[in-house]
Amino acid sequence: MNGFEKRRMAKRNSIIEAAIDLFTKHGFKKVSVSEIAVKAKVSQVTIYNLFESKDKLKEVSVKVLFDRMFDAYEEILEGEESFMEKIESMFSLKMVALENQIVNIAGDLMNPNSSMANIMDECYHESVERFFKIIDMGKEEGCIRKDISNETIGVYFDMIKSYYYNPEKTSLIHDKKIMEEMYKVFWYGLVDTKTTENR
Repeated sequence: MNGFEKRRMAKRNSIIEAAIDLFTKHGFKKVSVSEIAVKAKVSQVTIYNLFESKDKLKEVSVKVLFDRMFDAYEEILEGEESFMEKIESMFSLKMVALENQIVNIAGDLMNPNSSMANIMDECYHESVERFFKIIDMGKEEGCIRKDISNETIGVYFDMIKSYYYNPEKTSLIHDKKIMEEMYKVFWYGLVDTKTTENR
């Protein structure tokens, strides 16, 4: 990578970080390109040259956030913690993601007619893959009930996704208490209590 490419990449990263920060604090619709430019210390022309539009910048920013969350999931999966400790760590990760950045644009993400629909589908499938990794790990350790098939769990995921795609229901993802309880209902509904109580 030559000097020009390094400077271009540095500007791109600076713009993404500025956009994420401003979108998180104020919401996508209330943030202007000029405000992002000021925070990133670049010109508006540079933003348009690198991202074409504010909507494209949003798409890139959301993908960056999801990638960070997936990296954190992977770190948990590869850690030395017990299965139940991994579950608790994933609770924390989920709540941090909801409380901070992704939740501020989740309503847009959950709209199947929005420009974000493809990103949502891609991230949904990546999430499911990681969930199945830890579910299989839990079954191997005897912590997850083996009488519940992965196929049934997959149906549950699809039902939740369909529920979120309902425009009348998407506001619920902003309710941290409901989201935390739904998350616990899912995981602790799978836990083999006889096995975990003996540990």
